[in-house]
This record gives sequence, structure tokens and C-alpha cells, in this order.
Amino acid sequence: MAKPIRIVRKLELTPEERQQQAMQELTQSLTDNQEALQQSLKLVRELHESGALELVTALLQSREQVAKIAVDQLVKPSVTQTINNAMAVAGAVGQLNPDVTKKVVGGVVNGMERAAEVLESNEKVGLFDLVKALRDPAVNKALALGLGFLRGFGEKI
Repeated sequence: MAKPIRIVRKLELTPEERQQQAMQELTQSLTDNQEALQQSLKLVRELHESGALELVTALLQSREQVAKIAVDQLVKPSVTQTINNAMAVAGAVGQLNPDVTKKVVGGVVNGMERAAEVLESNEKVGLFDLVKALRDPAVNKALALGLGFLRGFGEKI
């Protein structure tokens, strides 16, 4: 009967064998990723020819100074207020009903087009024209919308 193995010896490679194995793995990787590497080289060539590669290199070399400038700009009160305002607006927009928003925005676009036409025609509006406009269903609807907006706005401020 054979004796049991009690000592496990690790196969240790010489530096030359490790280098040879690394070269084989690298060659295999180059072969497997040939198309991606060619596209990467083309991208690097385009960046170099346009001067963008030098810009990115300089930016990376100065990354500590660039980071300091960026942080200094971000901690300014105006920037933090802008970020806070943007987040508040994003939260408010998320609460809007998309159907109502679409309808109101469509009305605003149509109203702007009509306003441009009136602006070009230089029409004069008199007191009787205003009273007559109140009987127009479209004008009445817009006034009701505006009054509803003002009521809702006033409730929240």
C-alpha cells in the first residue's frame, strides 16, 4: 500500500517562468480583446490629435489644485443655495400631475403664440374690449385658472 502524502510542496516559479507566464496571459488577453483595443487606440489617437489628451493629462497632474478649487467653489453660499433650490424644485415637480402639467404647458405655449401675434399687430385695447373679453369662454377659463392658482399660491405662503 502507498504511503499517504503528508507534505504539500508548492510549485514555485522562477522569475523568468513568471515573466513568461505573464507574457502568455497578456498575449491571450490582447488576442481576446483585439477589437476593443483597436477602438481604444483610435480614441487615444483622436484625443491626441485634437489636443484634448494633453488637457486631460495636465488636469490629472494638477488634480489636487483642481479639487481644491472645486471644493472652494462648492462651499460658497450661492452654490449651496442653488443646489438646495434645484432639489426643492425637483421635489415640487415630482408632485405635479403630468396630465395637468401637459395641459397647462400647452396653454402657455398657445398663449405665447397668440401674444406674439397681438404684439405684431399693435392692437389697441379699450375698456369695452376688456368687458367683451370677459364673456369669451377661453378668456374666462384662463382667468378662472389664474384665480385658482393665486388662491392655491396664497394658501401656501
